[in-house]
Amino acid sequence: MSFYKNTINKIHSFITYENTFVTITRLLASLAFLISAIGKIIAIDNFEVFVFSLGFFSFDFSSIATRLLIGLELFLSLAILSRIYNKLINVLTIIILLGFTAFITLKLNNSSEHCHCFGDLIELNNTQTIIKNIILIGLSIVLIIFGKSTKYKLPYTLITTILLFAIPFIASTPDVFIYNQQTENNVSNVEYNPEVFYEYYNSNDSLKQYKIMCFISTGCDFCKLATKKLNVIANKTNSTNKIHFSHWSSNSRIKSFYKELNVSDYTANTIEPNKLLQITKGSIPRIFLIKNDTIFKVYGLRDMNEEIIIEHLRN
Repeated sequence: MSFYKNTINKIHSFITYENTFVTITRLLASLAFLISAIGKIIAIDNFEVFVFSLGFFSFDFSSIATRLLIGLELFLSLAILSRIYNKLINVLTIIILLGFTAFITLKLNNSSEHCHCFGDLIELNNTQTIIKNIILIGLSIVLIIFGKSTKYKLPYTLITTILLFAIPFIASTPDVFIYNQQTENNVSNVEYNPEVFYEYYNSNDSLKQYKIMCFISTGCDFCKLATKKLNVIANKTNSTNKIHFSHWSSNSRIKSFYKELNVSDYTANTIEPNKLLQITKGSIPRIFLIKNDTIFKVYGLRDMNEEIIIEHLRN
């Protein structure tokens, strides 16, 4: 009973440490960063492809950077809520928000894609995102002027910070860790049927002009992600004409598929579902790298190696 009372008293003291206005301001700022982090974790695949599509980083680095950004948002959410280094944390928050606002204004001004600020939970256009950032900057200014700081022991602070930055990596392991481990162990989990593939490949001479053949379904979310990733790589190497897609779908759906993803209109054809399932052994997407009419590499979504694909397309 005494433990219960002590807990209630601590919560009450925490809430009443600042006046109601400042407490509400603190809760709103903390909640905004928490929702942003959770939204990105839920849709982390889409978020990392978006960061990759900006063209600044390789996909491997993009997958790491996205998780570090989510970790930063989790840290800011807890740091703001706990009042640790109140002025320093809120000055840092303002600097980060100003940086993101400048980036959106300069880089994404003409982009139709949302910036994934809240993952796919809430889709904001660029103008709405800038307004959101201005509001958060205003909240941080209020906390700098009227907020109070609470001191915590340094070891606890460091351990908590490390754990917060680790959460995104635990929730979703970056693909680079997966295929690096497979490379080291000389193991691949990608299954396919080479006999059925070559039967399909050799039945149509027009397919032999392509360096990459993809087998996907327009209704498959993993296929959409693979297509987006390949599209970024193809645009980097100016190689959209070297990639062919075989779709489990209708011709009309293929057109809308590319439009929905906002990617290049690749050469594509439909394939009978049974044939696709035989080639891929029931798992899609499957990406075949072809060299001299022979399978060079086969990838699924998670083990796509950007460096090898770029080198293959350029040679």
